[in-house]
Amino acid sequence: MSSKADVLYFHNGGDIAPMTWSQDRENWVDKVWTYYQEMLADPASWTITATSTPAVTPTPAQPVEFEKPAWVKSTVVLDLVKHAGMVGWRATSEDRSYPDYVIDETYLVEVNQKTGRVIVPVPGQEGEFEVKDASTVLTPNGWLNPFIEEYGKTFEQWSAKVTEAVQEVISEIPYRSYCDRYGTYRLERLNYDKPVVAEFSENDNLISITKSTDWSRGRSHIVVIDSNDSQSSFVDKEILLELKGEIRTMVLAVPWAKTVEAKRQVAERAFLI
Repeated sequence: MSSKADVLYFHNGGDIAPMTWSQDRENWVDKVWTYYQEMLADPASWTITATSTPAVTPTPAQPVEFEKPAWVKSTVVLDLVKHAGMVGWRATSEDRSYPDYVIDETYLVEVNQKTGRVIVPVPGQEGEFEVKDASTVLTPNGWLNPFIEEYGKTFEQWSAKVTEAVQEVISEIPYRSYCDRYGTYRLERLNYDKPVVAEFSENDNLISITKSTDWSRGRSHIVVIDSNDSQSSFVDKEILLELKGEIRTMVLAVPWAKTVEAKRQVAERAFLI
């Protein structure tokens, strides 16, 4: 810098203007020009050497651990049900008159309020989940606390069936998991205070169908695994067409089916079981 005008030019942003270094332009320019003159007059006093200040060993930044939200057990079950292909499979008008699933939220009413954050499904949004506080709902009988599954729960593909995974998730809570006669999956809380064991209506089982073959239980894709964990996949094209291109997968563990032909015979018998 050769003059105070150069300092003013730098203050206003220089070549990358418009920008300013300070709201008090006059004092900022005067102070910078004064410091620059002092540096020219006595450079040694403005030189920072290695011995002028003690060396400071930087402290490594500690990793920040965030609390991972837990999954509400009913949310885990819903995710497993969708993974199993039990949602969106209905094609006929008879099927569409029934819901794909009815899942009761797995909550427990307690006097004490629990803390933490949990993952729950977004109402009305298929496959969407959100994080919320676990103790946000207060009922007349107490706090509504969720039965939760810890973060990081996994199920190994091919080695665990969805029904086994669901039973493992709900094994400690008083809920029943089943599919009714209309293909609707249900997760219901058991009512131990209900004196009636079962209820039946006169015409409950009388339904009309307009097709000769019921494809609601058909599978279009069979995976057969032997004792060596060797697997083969088979697709029934006729069933695939009847299901409007829907892939319904079934995994069978058959230890003795060592050859492809043996696996094929198992698959052919399992397509319509």
